[in-house]
Amino acid sequence: MLAALLLVMLLGINALNVLNSYVSRYFMTAIERREWTAFVQMAALYVGVFAALTCVAVLYPPEAERDGVEEEP
Repeated sequence: MLAALLLVMLLGINALNVLNSYVSRYFMTAIERREWTAFVQMAALYVGVFAALTCVAVLYPPEAERDGVEEEP
């Protein structure tokens, strides 16, 4: 059960990193093209993705430590 939770969290972090990359690209494109509406939409989405990434990244290490998974220094 715990291994499945760790796997879901790991896949979630990777998926959110990919999403973050796309949102960042669209955010920078909106700035370059001076598109205010797209800028505001991407800024809000950027904050949401960053918040989700932060939550998952904070929760993952305690779960991994409990399962005996160690991070490399």
